[in-house]
Amino acid sequence: MRNPSSKPRISLRMLVVTALMSTCIGLSAQGVLKEKNYSDGTRVLRTTEVRYAKSGGVLSASQKVGMSYITFAEDNSSTFAIVMPLNTNHRLIIPTGSRMILYLENGETLELMNVKVIERGDNHTEFNRTYTVRPEYAIDAEQLAILNELQVTNIRIETDAECIDIKKDKYPRSWSFNRMVQRCHDVLVWKLAEEKY
Repeated sequence: MRNPSSKPRISLRMLVVTALMSTCIGLSAQGVLKEKNYSDGTRVLRTTEVRYAKSGGVLSASQKVGMSYITFAEDNSSTFAIVMPLNTNHRLIIPTGSRMILYLENGETLELMNVKVIERGDNHTEFNRTYTVRPEYAIDAEQLAILNELQVTNIRIETDAECIDIKKDKYPRSWSFNRMVQRCHDVLVWKLAEEKY
């Protein structure tokens, strides 16, 4: 007969199973959001967006990132691009060629160029009357390799009229920009490999 005063014990097996289930659920949530073919023949595969920064409690500020794989119609060239959702209380214009500057832990920077024209009409109104845009910044294999070695500490995004700074120290609860970019990249690589077979 069971002793009513004994406390239930959590087994190591239960902990391992729980951890595996959490990981699987998290990975299954990350995937290819959509594929879009534009009228000029340009093709874009885009991942779902994942949170890389959180400042505090449940309703506190957070930041998300995604990635796309773009095949341009004019010369059939292609690139991976980091998708940076931006929420502001005013409309943003971000021309192609505008920079996103990633400040690295060793004091160096990476400069990525926006490949998607963001005009006033591209600003989507959110439920709380803010505007959201999603510029896409081309990144090559060498730059991705650098992000695997050196952590990003700050991000600066240039628009036509201002710079938007996203600083790691404003998000003390969590900051995992590099890891989330790598996760998005892995999803796209897996999808592209799947298409070949």
